[in-house]
Amino acid sequence: MVIESCAYRVAILGAGVAGSTCAASLLRMPGIAAVVYDMGGRGPGGRTCSRPVDGQGGSFSPADRGGRSSLSEAHADKDLTFDHGAQAFTVSHPEVRALTEAWERAGFVGRWEGTFGKLDASTGAFVAGVAAADSDDTVFGLLGGFGASAADRFVGVPSMGALARGILSDAAASPAAGSTLTSLFGAKATGVTYSGEGYSGEGEGPAGARWTVKSSDGVSRHFDAVITAGHAASFAAQAAASLPGGGGSGGSGCGGGGICPRP
Repeated sequence: MVIESCAYRVAILGAGVAGSTCAASLLRMPGIAAVVYDMGGRGPGGRTCSRPVDGQGGSFSPADRGGRSSLSEAHADKDLTFDHGAQAFTVSHPEVRALTEAWERAGFVGRWEGTFGKLDASTGAFVAGVAAADSDDTVFGLLGGFGASAADRFVGVPSMGALARGILSDAAASPAAGSTLTSLFGAKATGVTYSGEGYSGEGEGPAGARWTVKSSDGVSRHFDAVITAGHAASFAAQAAASLPGGGGSGGSGCGGGGICPRP
């Protein structure tokens, strides 16, 4: 199906914080049709996903494990959510701080001002703050080391999953003229290829689009550009290999992740 539109169609693979922020930036430009893919069926989030309990007080939904709660029946009536990726994040770069402060004003990010420290499992003693010896620890180094203070630590509100959702919702609510956002949750991108001959009529896309994204929902969609997160190196390499001359890292297009425009 040929889509009759003057909008520049861009596929964004991944709806974590990076992909959501990218989509929001694109929607501030006129004439952009952004399509966000994410394999998560619950919505956006990536490494900031949150998981609700299963209705029985457990940490997994019936769709995930199909089983009963691993927790007490006494918790069955409680609404619990687990941030099973990042539990918080810190800010140091001025541009990221400006973004984060805007998210805070919008209400889906808040400062983490709670007590931070370590609990000794053997003695039960709690030590507030972070010692220098802890700075190499992954969690403590991120949230407490490297000069981070309470003013630098943030969490999603009411959960980390609200961060990416809030970014996308805000962007979709006030796009530039002629720009739109389509979110495909539960649609895992399975292949990215370039065709110098343009859109062939299979799947859906605008006339002249040369990038094809295949996804787990069985639909091939065609785009003028494809953007991947830096960690999606397999897609970047796959897309680069389909470019004239073979592409590759450091070659034309998408070596190492990034935007793959229509040549």
